[in-house]
Amino acid sequence: MKFIKKNSGLIIIFVCINLVLNSGCANKELQNNQRESSQEVINEVQIKSDFYEAANEFKRIELESDDYGDLTFLKDVLKDKRIVMLGESSHTVAEYNLIKGRLIKYLHEELDYNVIAFESGLADVNITNEMLVDKSATEALKNALLGIWYTDNNIKLLQYIKEQKTSNTPIEIAGVDIQPQQLTSQVLYNFFEDKNRDFAEELRDVEVEFLKLIRSDFNNVENREWVKNIEELIEKYNVLSNLVKQGEYQTFLEDDIKSLILMILKQRMNALIDVYNDDYFSSNDTDNEPRDKLMSENLVYLLEEVYPDEKFVVWAHNAHIMKNRSKIKVESSDGIPPFVTFVEHLPKKIIEESYVVGLYMYNGKNTLGHGEVVDVITDHKKNSIEQHLYQSGHPVTFLNIDIKDDMSNKYWWNTEGTSKLWGLYEETFIPSEQYDGLILIKNVNPAKFHQD
Repeated sequence: MKFIKKNSGLIIIFVCINLVLNSGCANKELQNNQRESSQEVINEVQIKSDFYEAANEFKRIELESDDYGDLTFLKDVLKDKRIVMLGESSHTVAEYNLIKGRLIKYLHEELDYNVIAFESGLADVNITNEMLVDKSATEALKNALLGIWYTDNNIKLLQYIKEQKTSNTPIEIAGVDIQPQQLTSQVLYNFFEDKNRDFAEELRDVEVEFLKLIRSDFNNVENREWVKNIEELIEKYNVLSNLVKQGEYQTFLEDDIKSLILMILKQRMNALIDVYNDDYFSSNDTDNEPRDKLMSENLVYLLEEVYPDEKFVVWAHNAHIMKNRSKIKVESSDGIPPFVTFVEHLPKKIIEESYVVGLYMYNGKNTLGHGEVVDVITDHKKNSIEQHLYQSGHPVTFLNIDIKDDMSNKYWWNTEGTSKLWGLYEETFIPSEQYDGLILIKNVNPAKFHQD
């Protein structure tokens, strides 16, 4: 007690110093915590920014403009790409036709992409290409492309392609599909009539049989007449092919046309074996994979044999150009089941030279294949392609996702998300496994079909 009393002054001084020191430590700790908290906020903001933008920010692009300043970033994005594939989540959206037409013009004029390969028949488009200068844009479109693209906007695109045919930088159109159209036989006949009428008639007649067969009533599974018809039709194509190779029909065909005709005939025989076969006529389920396998062969043929020195734009549905559609999850039985696409069938080298763009819509109205106008379903999930790109606020948004992730793996396109097929049916997949680039159109309208 004496010690305490005697040294009370020193003790009081010590306590005060200790309080000051502790207070200083507490303040310092509080400041450190505040700085850490502030840094976390900064980091969160940065991550959110990187999450949406990464190395490339959202790009606003225009639907219609002759000024291509908004597209110049593509020069760097596509610097080592020979093929640009432009998809679409639905075939009948006016704005899809507009933006794809504008991109084609830019890619042709600025980056030398001179071949446009459509999801339409190899026979129809390639033969129409040979006659394009002498046809109107309306007639050429009707002869070449599937009816889903017979729209006013696409007639304008065909007019542009027709005009380029006589320029110093012509555009070639080609087809990769195997499906014939109502006018296929007549288009082939018209092209060959002046060259050799007998050949023109034989080719037309066998094509008429082919179209009639694949459009026959295959729901009647008790009627197995098609099996005999398939065998007879394959033999007719085989005879015609041999005549072209070594018979009387060889002399009037130039080498490039001869090669094309032989490929068309080969494709028809393969289609009758692998696509329009007994399974096809015995089932109501559509199997896209055999069709896509032949589409892949057609694209390889065009790339390697017909136009080996040209760069390509491919126009098709998203479902055909996805790089790993066989891995996706489909929520609705009304959607398209997973299957191996024609891109998945391509040789590795061609896939590496390709830049695949998926097109999606956020809101508006869409026309289904049978002509019904429907509302786009807008209950887009937070992890959907539609919702992510909608954050840009642009009417039309382009995002390059061909970017390697960093250690934090924060880029959303490298994680599982959703999108809507036809603007209706939800699909789940990792976006970067399917596409290299994405386009979102905020508001869409039904395509306006051309009235003859």
